[in-house]
Amino acid sequence: ELMESLNPYSVPSNLYFVATTDMRLSALKTNQISQVFHIRHMAYQDDYWMNLMIQDLSLQNLIDTLNQRTAYLIGPEYQLGHKLFDSLKQNPSIEELGKIMYEHILPLFIDWFTSAEYENPYEGIFLLLGDYKKSKQEYEFIHKKILNPSDIFGGNLPLKEKAVYYIQESAFYELNSYLELL
Repeated sequence: ELMESLNPYSVPSNLYFVATTDMRLSALKTNQISQVFHIRHMAYQDDYWMNLMIQDLSLQNLIDTLNQRTAYLIGPEYQLGHKLFDSLKQNPSIEELGKIMYEHILPLFIDWFTSAEYENPYEGIFLLLGDYKKSKQEYEFIHKKILNPSDIFGGNLPLKEKAVYYIQESAFYELNSYLELL
């Protein structure tokens, strides 16, 4: 409302706002707000999770691996920050990690891959989470299944085989799903 009122206003020069944002808010850089606020990327704190372990899993290694793969697949501006995993400080368990990954990180990845216009977001997440190399299907966060049109529809339709990706919620609560991701 304030910006639309056309009334002059100011913010003290010693006032700083520090907040997290997602990539959809990067559109703010192109409108009036960019004239008032400076939006700056800040890298996550590398040493924050250095010593946090969930059984044999280093959370630092997990975050680093996910961020490197995300940077490769859709760009370095898409990075997970340590705050997403804050509840693990009080409850460093596979159940808590699974809840964070399934309820928060997976939807974030879906949004990121979609907004980055990745051809098939689930294929990208399948690669990101290392599901192509898991030793057992139950460790795959995203399971890839090749569907044959003649098996589904019968006959000889002029359709090609298609890869379909299924989310496996139970994998988010399996330690080996994460160990084999690295």
